[in-house]
Amino acid sequence: FLKKKHERVGIDRKEYGYQQQSPCLQAVDILRTRQERILLISYKNHVNQQDK
Repeated sequence: FLKKKHERVGIDRKEYGYQQQSPCLQAVDILRTRQERILLISYKNHVNQQDK
């Protein structure tokens, strides 16, 4: 996967400059994205339960 397809991945890493980043997703990027997705889903479920 290229980072252009997933623009959010890796843009918050301040320790790397733009030119030092690989154009391909790395395992840590995939794990970080998966964790963020799980947190977002659990937050949405929590909000939906409060609305009932």
